[in-house]
Amino acid sequence: MSSLQPLQLLIWFTFDFPEAPKLLLISDPGLLCYRILPATGSLLGTNSSTMGLAWGLGLLFLLQVCGTNRIPESGGDNSVFDIFELTGAARKGSGRRLVKGPDPSSPAFRIEDANLIPPVPDDKLQDLVDAVRAEKGFLLLASLRQMKKTRGTLLALERKDHSGQVFSVVSNGKAGTLDLSLTVQGKQHVVSVEEALLATGQWKSITLFVQEDRAQLYIDCEKMENAELDVPIQSVFTRDLASIARLRIAKGGVNDNFQGVLQNVRFVFGTTPEDILRNKGCSSSTNVLLTLDNNVVNGSSPAIRTNYIGHKTKDLQAICGISCDELSSMVLELRGLRTIVTTLQDSIRKVTEENKELANELRRPPLCYHNGVQYRNNEEWTVDSCTECRCQKELSNEWSERKLALELSTIVVAANTTDSSSTSIIPPEHLQP
Repeated sequence: MSSLQPLQLLIWFTFDFPEAPKLLLISDPGLLCYRILPATGSLLGTNSSTMGLAWGLGLLFLLQVCGTNRIPESGGDNSVFDIFELTGAARKGSGRRLVKGPDPSSPAFRIEDANLIPPVPDDKLQDLVDAVRAEKGFLLLASLRQMKKTRGTLLALERKDHSGQVFSVVSNGKAGTLDLSLTVQGKQHVVSVEEALLATGQWKSITLFVQEDRAQLYIDCEKMENAELDVPIQSVFTRDLASIARLRIAKGGVNDNFQGVLQNVRFVFGTTPEDILRNKGCSSSTNVLLTLDNNVVNGSSPAIRTNYIGHKTKDLQAICGISCDELSSMVLELRGLRTIVTTLQDSIRKVTEENKELANELRRPPLCYHNGVQYRNNEEWTVDSCTECRCQKELSNEWSERKLALELSTIVVAANTTDSSSTSIIPPEHLQP
């Protein structure tokens, strides 16, 4: 039974019996009931033992109701999943050594052999899976001091038949990324958050927010580039996941075990990244909350609820006068326009190439051939003592028609291209028959 919260209701009342003590009815916001306390004297200290017994039984009943209907603090019993605590590793044991971390109120562990750290029990993993599926997302928090330039797994869901991993979060110090690996229907999808420099030998704090197919990473107070998953996160956390996989901390694949110190590795639900960062001492100007509409998405509420005073989602239409439907229509129209422009560019490129070929062909002057010898137009030559010849090849109608076609195609290309400097066009007047 927690301490009494600020009173919401205070009522004095008395029974019709003169000897009955006055009672105080108090409403506790943390309970789904009312508490009844004696205002003066002892509840059973009355002249009527029968009435005292009735009041005592009534009080015990109300206390029992309060105990069974209490609303858990921090959003419920399944709002925080501390992985070290769930594995039973929140104390000394094999595979880890207790050290000091940045948070003096919780243990930090140097990972010596992740293979010896036990997995999360199946029933606790099932609770976590249910929470992820209900919220279609999660917040993953961790403090770490990773050895420089190493690749290490923070968390992994590995199959019990040792056929591989279903899900993993890996700090890749060699590439400077945080890699999220998801396997659905035997196909592995890997998404990397770039410039996630965690393997520096210094303490780093990460806040990873995953909602549906979007992921946003914060390192300390800095917001990194968001990433888009190939599949929604709930398609990985299937209902039967706890029966086919186990959740391991710091244990990865071959040569992927975490090397360094871990503290406060937790899945959190029912809060916001902004609240988490504020609790870490980050100012509101140094972090920008990943924008998520608080409306229902595909029949579910977002994993990070914002139904608290002071953090309501702003109405987009009220800000810029454009509704979401109008924006969606604009995006679709722009995509269609992009397709048209791409097709037009291809057509212009093709016409330009054909113009070059036609121009090269038209540049060739009329030629005459006699006994295998080539003669230019108007050129004369002697065949024998009584025969002289002259090459006199008139322009044919075919040549004129082809020149006219070239002129027309040049006009079309010039009218459709947006950058004439990037298109090579030979003006017809430069062509010499």
